[in-house]
Amino acid sequence: MNISKISITAVTLSLTVLLLSTPIIADEGNSISAESQQELMGFWPTPRMTESMLRRWAIEAGEKYDLRPDQQQAVTRHLIERWTPFLEENRSELQPLINSYMEARLALEPPKPDEVAQWAAKVMPIFKKLRTNVEQGEEEVRDLLNAQQQIRFDQERMARRVGLQLFESTLKRWSVGKFKQQEWWNPPAGYDRMQKQKPGDPANESELTGNKGKPASPETEDDKLPARVTDELSAWAKYVADFCDRFDLDRSQRNTADSFLRELTGRARDHAHRYRDRIIAVEQMIQNPGKADQEKTQQGTGRTVRAYR
Repeated sequence: MNISKISITAVTLSLTVLLLSTPIIADEGNSISAESQQELMGFWPTPRMTESMLRRWAIEAGEKYDLRPDQQQAVTRHLIERWTPFLEENRSELQPLINSYMEARLALEPPKPDEVAQWAAKVMPIFKKLRTNVEQGEEEVRDLLNAQQQIRFDQERMARRVGLQLFESTLKRWSVGKFKQQEWWNPPAGYDRMQKQKPGDPANESELTGNKGKPASPETEDDKLPARVTDELSAWAKYVADFCDRFDLDRSQRNTADSFLRELTGRARDHAHRYRDRIIAVEQMIQNPGKADQEKTQQGTGRTVRAYR
């Protein structure tokens, strides 16, 4: 890990990995009250761990940018002076969020959309503070580099900015309850088997009875439609998601956009299923125009022969 990775991934996700094996340790002279200490139970690095992590980043940056000894010392000092107070000043926000995320990953059941949405809404303010700290720190580090080093640094800064923007888009998606299971949860070994063994579970019973009497989901019905139609429906969903991210819609606006999307895709699905055979026939004509012309010629010849007779 190096300066180019000082982003949400480096500070939050890498910090989370570091904390996995480290119980909270009260610092000497810590002024946190007993009530606050209770609220901050969980994982958090000791000052020595934080400093060691930052020094490692500085060493890797030295290798990456071929820093001189004086530059190396300045970068190390910069990282420690900027990120150590940032972590401590925002501990009351960061620590509960990190622990909530880890609790969700270790839970025996996947999180609910509302839980993910609430977490993302709480993360957004601290993420904006972190991004500001990253950008300010970048300027300080850049001033320490020579012209050649700055060229490489600027190239990688563009990649860092893209990474931050992508993570912000992910937070916005999570804030409306849309998330991929693997982003939030690791199922325990044997989870699928345990789910099937649950008595009285309608989903399991329908599976054991071959889904008799249970209406097929839209996704199942879509399997019967031509690929061109299902691809178009997917493109609609992607367009709406991109539009929401591009214009930074809030949760209410996103819900409204999703509502319109569901209504329109529902109409499209009904139309596609109603005229499925016709659509398939047209698709075949498009794919095999020569065959279609031949069939028309044969039909026309047949009509001419019948008229002659």
